[in-house]
Amino acid sequence: MVTEKEIHLPEARSDGDKVQCHLMPCKIKYDKPTVNAKEYFWPLIREIRDGGDEEQGRENPCKKTNSGDQVESDSPTLVASFRGRPLQGRKISVPEGYKGCVLPADDLKKSAKVFDEFTYWNWDELPSSNDTVVKALGWLKVAAAINKTPDSKT
Repeated sequence: MVTEKEIHLPEARSDGDKVQCHLMPCKIKYDKPTVNAKEYFWPLIREIRDGGDEEQGRENPCKKTNSGDQVESDSPTLVASFRGRPLQGRKISVPEGYKGCVLPADDLKKSAKVFDEFTYWNWDELPSSNDTVVKALGWLKVAAAINKTPDSKT
């Protein structure tokens, strides 16, 4: 028999509880209890839209990834660097009906910081619908459909 458990998270109290999130393609070994990320990571992010990056002499990188997968045209490719290595990313919205939360590791009863979109970064290829993060968000719809009861309206 499967039992359901609910987790009640503290609500964000204001827009001041909204945060900007970046999902990096690496692990950062840092074991101190708190870190002021703005002090250490404030990226200079450029958007590259259709037409390419004339400044760098590159053709349009927004059209295809290394795997040939199409990238959505309404989501521009973002370019930045981290510790001298180039990053390519895009903004991903949290699916409707869900909320992204950042909780303190030491006390889950503290107020959650929330986000409605995050920036997903890759090192060596353009973000695509084949990326693990994008596929995982797609599974939310599949899981909802699988768990929907016939008389349910959701």
